[in-house]
Amino acid sequence: MKFVGYKNMDRVYEKVSQGALSKLNSGKRVTDSFALSLLTYMALRACGPNDQAVHKGEKPYWCYWGGWNDAMDDLGMTLPDYEPTSDPELISEEQYRRNAEGLPKRRRTAWNRIGSAAKFMQQRGILKLLKPANVFQQKNAIWLLCLGTPTENLLAEKQAREYFHLGEE
Repeated sequence: MKFVGYKNMDRVYEKVSQGALSKLNSGKRVTDSFALSLLTYMALRACGPNDQAVHKGEKPYWCYWGGWNDAMDDLGMTLPDYEPTSDPELISEEQYRRNAEGLPKRRRTAWNRIGSAAKFMQQRGILKLLKPANVFQQKNAIWLLCLGTPTENLLAEKQAREYFHLGEE
């Protein structure tokens, strides 16, 4: 997915400034920085309500369906333990082997971190799962980013449900 939702960022930070991603940490209120990173990533890939593709009926707005695999790779969560280099010949076979062995663990850890952040955002009302992922069919989940007022979010959800043929909730 491309970056199309740069206009969504004002809404993301408006929600953050209202405490949508805040939590208590050692008795102090802090913003969950990983949840903010993930929400930013998703919002940048979601169309905004004023995008041409939305008005033409080609895409729903405030929806992310890119999947966790894309997110974990794009957020650098699966990078190898050794320092990246532009010259692959400078990386030893031992480093390649260790990286290959460690990749499944890094992917599981990344998957769990993203899933926990998504659950946190669901609990805070900033994300809504419209359709769960289907691993057997290799279909990603469809998420609604609740970036507007309750009325705006309902309109976005209605349009997304029609677009994806999901029916009523």
